[in-house]
Amino acid sequence: ANFVPVKNILKQLTAASTPEKSNLIKKSPMAIIDGEHLPSSDSAAWNHHNPANHQEIFIQIPNADTATIDQAINTVSQAQTKWSPSIESRETLLLAWAAEMEKCQQEIINLIVLETGKPLTDAIEEFSRAISHIKSTVNNLQQWLCWQSTEPSQQTRYCPVGNIALITPWNNPVAIPVGKIAPALAFANGVIWKPALPTSRTTMLVLQCLLNTGLPNSLIAVIFGDAQVAKKIIKHPDIDAVSLTGSSQTGALVAKLCGQYNKAFQAELGGNNAAIVMADADIDASAQALAKSAFSFAGQRCTATRRVIVEASVRNRFIEKLLAAVKTIRIGAADNSSTQMGPLITNDQYEKISRIVKQAAQNADCQLLCGGAIPESLQQGYWYLPTVIEADNPESAIVQDETFGPVLVIQMANDFNEAIALCNNVKQGLAASIYTDNIELQQGFIRSAQAGILRINPSNFIIHPDAPFLGWKKSGIGPPEHGQWDREFFSRAQVIYT
Repeated sequence: ANFVPVKNILKQLTAASTPEKSNLIKKSPMAIIDGEHLPSSDSAAWNHHNPANHQEIFIQIPNADTATIDQAINTVSQAQTKWSPSIESRETLLLAWAAEMEKCQQEIINLIVLETGKPLTDAIEEFSRAISHIKSTVNNLQQWLCWQSTEPSQQTRYCPVGNIALITPWNNPVAIPVGKIAPALAFANGVIWKPALPTSRTTMLVLQCLLNTGLPNSLIAVIFGDAQVAKKIIKHPDIDAVSLTGSSQTGALVAKLCGQYNKAFQAELGGNNAAIVMADADIDASAQALAKSAFSFAGQRCTATRRVIVEASVRNRFIEKLLAAVKTIRIGAADNSSTQMGPLITNDQYEKISRIVKQAAQNADCQLLCGGAIPESLQQGYWYLPTVIEADNPESAIVQDETFGPVLVIQMANDFNEAIALCNNVKQGLAASIYTDNIELQQGFIRSAQAGILRINPSNFIIHPDAPFLGWKKSGIGPPEHGQWDREFFSRAQVIYT
């Protein structure tokens, strides 16, 4: 039996009897150009359902048409050629943006929670990370833009690239775009931002905070839409570079487009991240840390641990401790400060995870240890239990493909060499960890692990704003993000001989 509030029943009855129901749903603008919200057209729109209650539609997001895309990019392009701010004014602008966002901190955090289902504690951490990216950019600005010289007759400076398209995901709707926009503006580029569909309201608030600083409104535009809209943006002749955070599949498609149209490209892509647990590890601590890494925010982050490779001699003990840790994960309303895991973002994501787990459970090489179902008390949204699967075949789909959901795969290794081989035996290479107190094994891991981000005995999985964020293999294309590495993508060097 489902217990439903009377107001929800009445809402459903009213909806069923009202043909014009769609007219009552709030609509996002097609774009924000020169600070103005362009109203929705009659083009196709995407309905964003509440992840915690799929019967509720938050907002409709339309696809911007070709004329609107052209208008947005042309407006930014014209503004960028006229904008030549001093270093001091750029610093002032970025610090003012951080201050404006801090004024709206609670509202921004609430929107992250509402639109994505991200637990409150994770949303607070994301907001803090976004502010850190702005301040890191400011701290690096003087060093970035100073003239450099190796001899009196030669000087090098760093100039804007031009107009940069930023394509950002829904799972970090504030920190990721802020981490791109800040260095883009620091180097005096124009910005065309295409955010993910589910986070339109968060996008609008973050943009408004930026425009409140006095930045010329025409220097940044937001274009709403789907993958076809992104393609049109990338192909536009006035787009000089593209920065993307998304899946490995999306990155491969965009890389082809950027190659075809001669655009500079930077991509931070998916991760099929492994953690190695050796026999001498602290089994209790590693099980607790890995359960949190795998299942917080329902595993919907590129740095989440997807695979745990356990030395055979401690396999049974580790699995026992891991399953005990999984049982303590608090699933529920994202706005509750004690919640560790909320819903999946959309029905498509829920169906994808369900299909992957079902196929794995039917595979003779796999064993479902827990999860694989909807929580009994949470039937109205895109909920899914933390799921642990043991896989014997390293080539099986559940091992090789990134699920991007609350699914953790256990693999067994007889020794360190086999563990490293299993760690590297996937197409992705974003992050990898090892749990051991053996210094030689730690050094061997650092020498051999094929990933851009390595961790030794991590208790948390924080990313530092000044450190390079990068993936190897199919987890990254182009230069890293953040810190001093932002200069490699958001500017172009120019040498002057006298």
